[in-house]
Amino acid sequence: MRHQGQVPAYTLHSQTRQMLERKLLIWLSHLPGFARLAEAKRMRYTTRTYEKNWGLYQGGRKVLRELREFKRLDPERSAIDEVAQSYQRWHDNAQQRLDAAAEQLPEFVTAMQTRLARRTLLQGQKEDLQAQAEAGFVPEHVASELIEQLQNPLRNLRGYESHALRLDPVELLHQVPLFQTLSHEELGHLAKQLRNLTLPPGEIIIHKGESGNSMFLIGRGVVRIVRESSEPELQGQEQQLATLLAGDFFGEMALLHKTPRNATCRSITPCVIYELQRDAFEKLIEQYPILQEKVEQVAQARK
Repeated sequence: MRHQGQVPAYTLHSQTRQMLERKLLIWLSHLPGFARLAEAKRMRYTTRTYEKNWGLYQGGRKVLRELREFKRLDPERSAIDEVAQSYQRWHDNAQQRLDAAAEQLPEFVTAMQTRLARRTLLQGQKEDLQAQAEAGFVPEHVASELIEQLQNPLRNLRGYESHALRLDPVELLHQVPLFQTLSHEELGHLAKQLRNLTLPPGEIIIHKGESGNSMFLIGRGVVRIVRESSEPELQGQEQQLATLLAGDFFGEMALLHKTPRNATCRSITPCVIYELQRDAFEKLIEQYPILQEKVEQVAQARK
């Protein structure tokens, strides 16, 4: 509001840093022996992303209340409206992402909300001790000691790996029409071949044009398949081909025909997906030829 009477044209959030973090995770996941480390980092990234969105939502709501009060006291100040529009946009976007997470990952959101409530309680105790020390009701050295005791629990409630993000892959496979003819024992064997991936919104899972050595099953979340439009007037714009939900699979075309990926697949909400590598897929269809027929039917329908 004080910056040359205008809202500055930048924010505090680095899109470049987020892009580099995601590329690093992709690179790590393809290194032998580092897949588990990459997945642990993805899970922490997902929890951190949720915390950031929660902070944007709560902080935006508080700032908007203050701005409405400023506007009441000084209705002619146009900069207040500009600032309010920016915070309203950030608040609304954060709310949409929180709602999407609640819909797709309810157990994860419940765990996160419980943890955030505990953090809020501890933070309130810390601020209360600081206020009492400043007012002289509690000796400063006593308040400092008590505040220090609160620091470890506060730190321990940040960025932990939530087990609520984990799914039982056998139960997932039971729900996929493609594998419903397999027995529980056979599904258990197949589940051991799957690699778990936890993804935040906006993650590119498959790039158009790259070689494909795996297919993916969606455990939780929404994945969108897009391709650059072939229409001259829409050159450079994405064309949405399909939206896939829990229980759907994608990426099978490259495995069936050993061709480059023909579209880009991106997570729209927080997702839990499972990757099936080519060697496991080929052994599976050798053992169960009917599966290849079903996969080809879906692939043909998507063309």
